[in-house]
Amino acid sequence: MRRVVVVGGAGRIGQAVAARLLAEHPDLSVTITSRDPKRGEKVAALLGARAVSAPLDLSDGAGLQSLVSGASLVIHAAGPFQSADPLVLQAAIDCGVGYLDIADDLEFARKARQLSAQASAARVAAIVNGGVFPGMSNIMAGLLCERGPAQRLSFSYFIAGSGGSGPAVMASTFLLGTRPASEFVRGEPVGRQAFTGGVSTEFLAPVGRRTCYYIELPETTSCYETYKIPHISARFATSPGVWNHATRWTCTLLKPWLGHRQRVASFVRLLLPLIRVIDRFVGAAIAMDVAVESADGQIQRLRYVHASTTESIAQAVTAQAEELLLGRVAAGVHFPEEGIRDKERHLQRAAVGGVLLPAS
Repeated sequence: MRRVVVVGGAGRIGQAVAARLLAEHPDLSVTITSRDPKRGEKVAALLGARAVSAPLDLSDGAGLQSLVSGASLVIHAAGPFQSADPLVLQAAIDCGVGYLDIADDLEFARKARQLSAQASAARVAAIVNGGVFPGMSNIMAGLLCERGPAQRLSFSYFIAGSGGSGPAVMASTFLLGTRPASEFVRGEPVGRQAFTGGVSTEFLAPVGRRTCYYIELPETTSCYETYKIPHISARFATSPGVWNHATRWTCTLLKPWLGHRQRVASFVRLLLPLIRVIDRFVGAAIAMDVAVESADGQIQRLRYVHASTTESIAQAVTAQAEELLLGRVAAGVHFPEEGIRDKERHLQRAAVGGVLLPAS
């Protein structure tokens, strides 16, 4: 029986990923890791007989290698990834094991990509910036861009409340909010203040029309580097709408303080009770709109919606994991739009449980 290691598997997203893998692949066993042994054991018991828990401190290189050794794939879901190093990827390469992460940070991805030659030499296939966005959204963009030359690419995203995510994802949102958002204008990167530049976007029902704001996400840069599109932007919105403005002002006023990973984690723990109350009223839906405009003004668009952000991430990660387990990804460290070759087939798999509207 093949074994998959889910680093951070006791967290909300990691647990959802592990559960989906086990449900859809009876030939797999899963090892989940947690810094809290008791929590890890509790989650493993909920997942069933094919799941086991292992305590892990990412700074323990020997322990990490021992855990990864002999696995078929390691999935890194222990964020936030800002200011982190690709230690799990290095362990996977050293052990000859495939790798996938759900990092939403360009700096982390850059560090990971520097290991691509090592991965190729070790015949290890790796995907960085997996998940839904970045991840599935990159592949949606790639499907559209590969149909013909594009002049403009826009990513628009919506998550209701926290989307039911855990503290790590919320911490990432605040960390990203303290950074300038990258927009490419005529092929040059331009920094925009996060949570400004509102643009109204019509998402699939039941989300509908929302105002989305600049946010720093790696797909802006990775798709520019892959497809050389002159104009690229990424925007994001949450509900209630006032939360977008509150996040902007919080990140602006507390920027020096929130720039530190441990401080952000403490801040999120303080806010978490309020966030959970808000989630009860706004739900946990996710929606994406990816649009590509050609030189003659023709626009192609892909829209996606799912009632549960956490479940949508689990499904997208499972689809990406399958590409690696089936040997469909070449050796090396790849962004999703580079690593996934049959994008249309892949998106059909990744969108199970949600609605993906085909490109026009």
